[in-house]
Amino acid sequence: MDNIELHKQLAKDTIEISRKMGAELVSVSIGNSWSFELEVRNKQIDVLKEAGSSGISISLCKDKRRSSVFSNDLRLETLESLISSTMKALRFMGVDEFFSLPDVNLQGIASGDL
Repeated sequence: MDNIELHKQLAKDTIEISRKMGAELVSVSIGNSWSFELEVRNKQIDVLKEAGSSGISISLCKDKRRSSVFSNDLRLETLESLISSTMKALRFMGVDEFFSLPDVNLQGIASGDL
């Protein structure tokens, strides 16, 4: 399975875990980046550095209260613990009366297969 498919499955698993813990709305963003640094001195490679990083951002909402968590550890057991802690913290968050999905009757309809 390639990285894209792994990340899709991770997002699906994260949403499923969040919903089982009581989240009404869940947003998941997964990022993966690589950087390279090359320094040349006297026509020779002096420094060659490669760095990679991955991360996941999870936003949860219940009873119009929301909170977010970020982690560089993409293991499900770690994410499950973070989601649990975030769900427990939601009761301390302020209510946002305007934060919700729009009524299905008010949503637009796109023509074609997106």
